[in-house]
Amino acid sequence: MSEEKTLIELASARAQQQAAAMVEAAASAHDAHEDDDAPHIAPDYTVLLGRRINANVYVVVFGILGALTLFEVLMAEILPYEFFLRTPLLVVASIIKAIMVMWFYMHLKDDSKIFAAAIILPLIVGMVSSMFLLAVPSTGY
Repeated sequence: MSEEKTLIELASARAQQQAAAMVEAAASAHDAHEDDDAPHIAPDYTVLLGRRINANVYVVVFGILGALTLFEVLMAEILPYEFFLRTPLLVVASIIKAIMVMWFYMHLKDDSKIFAAAIILPLIVGMVSSMFLLAVPSTGY
C-alpha cells in the first residue's frame, strides 16, 4: 500500500511540475506578445491615394463597397439595355467587390499565396468563358 501511495505522490508531483512549467511558458509567451506593437490590430486611420482618412481600413473598405454597389444599381436601372458597355461595367464592378471582400474581410492578404492562386485561377477561367459567351450572337449561328 505504501509503495502504491508513493507512486501516486510521485505522479502528482510530476503533474504539478509540468503544470507549473506550462503556466510559466504561457506567461512568457503572453509577455512576448505584449511587447509587440499589435500588428494584427488595424490602426485608427487609413491612407488612401496619399490622403489620410481618420477611419479604420475596414470602415473605408465598407464605404468603397457601398459606393460600388450604388454604382451597380444605378448602372442597371438608368442605362438602357442597348448600351454596349453596361454588362462589362457591371461585371468589372462585381469582380472588384469580390476581390475586395476576399482581400480584406476574408484576410486573403495575410494568408499563403497558394490560396490566392486557388481563387484567381477559376476567376480567370470564368472570365475567359464569359468572353466566349459574350461573343456568341444572340440570334445563333
